[in-house]
Amino acid sequence: MTLGYRKWTLTGAIAAIVLVIWLIQRGTVMPPPLISDADIPLATPVPDKESRYARAKELVGVGEFINSPPFALADFIGEKVILIDFWTYSCINCQRTQPYLNDWWSKYKDDGLLIVGVHTPEFEFEKDPMNVRKAVAQAGIGYPVVQDNDYQTWRAYRNQYWPRKYLIDADGYIVYDHIGEGAYEETERKIQELLIELAGRRGTDADAVTSDMGTPEGAVEVEYTRVGTPEIYLGAWRNEQYLGNAATGTEGLQSPAMPGDDARKANLVYLGGRWDFAYEYVRCVSDCVLRIRYTARQVNIVAGAPGSRDITVLRDGAEWGSVRVSDETLYTVVDDPEGYGTHELELRIPAGLDLFTFTFG
Repeated sequence: MTLGYRKWTLTGAIAAIVLVIWLIQRGTVMPPPLISDADIPLATPVPDKESRYARAKELVGVGEFINSPPFALADFIGEKVILIDFWTYSCINCQRTQPYLNDWWSKYKDDGLLIVGVHTPEFEFEKDPMNVRKAVAQAGIGYPVVQDNDYQTWRAYRNQYWPRKYLIDADGYIVYDHIGEGAYEETERKIQELLIELAGRRGTDADAVTSDMGTPEGAVEVEYTRVGTPEIYLGAWRNEQYLGNAATGTEGLQSPAMPGDDARKANLVYLGGRWDFAYEYVRCVSDCVLRIRYTARQVNIVAGAPGSRDITVLRDGAEWGSVRVSDETLYTVVDDPEGYGTHELELRIPAGLDLFTFTFG
């Protein structure tokens, strides 16, 4: 997902920060977190590291453990290199990093790498343990995942982004921090460096740590300079910026009139029909159509429907296909094999379907 703030933080200053981060690296943003001092005890205090790096924080307030019995990070300080990955399963940016995480886990777990996925939900439906377990299985995740539904570990790390990765060395210091997608080679080189350091501590063969790298199967790269449309939230919580013809920040029923072609602006969502605006999503009541002029190669939605519903997709006036929506998760609406471009998208939405966000890539 791209950059979005809770509605009480939407100011001109925040918008400027969002733009800068958008240009540098995609990553979804949440409000400034609370501060925690839950430091993990160090294996051995190292004076030069103490002055350069923050100490790792413990997992706090977590619920479900997936792929592992409950544990504390402190159990592994001195024994493992730990990669903390903050993610949430309907986030497209998180999904695009997943092939790399799976690859690193496969290559380095026997050398001492521990990956811990901290699943901190953006939407209410992402708090459900059954949904998270299903998403973990579908993504082929083999490393431990913990549910951080109350944001306590998120706040302990002073995090604001999905995805975000922290590397913790064998001495218990956070020695690397990356926001959003990308920098995969840089991150993997750092993993290798820390594993070689760990091997020295253990007295094992550092040459056993592979120096090979490559792009894992299923990896997708996005040319962000060619994506001209930001993430768009539709629920009353965060829809102030990108609704073209509906009342924003307001829950309840609306019947917006669809403007003519010449009156619609790029990168704004226009609605026709009867809609019910909720805090996190907008639900089609009847006769629903949605139009947006976007610039990207790929268009995704976070959506859900009871049972299943089919969305009819038109692009530039021609039928593109359809998307069947059931579980609340991310769906790809358009994936253009011809690449990036500017197009007019029309979605014909059936009654009862909920739309949360649009994301573009």
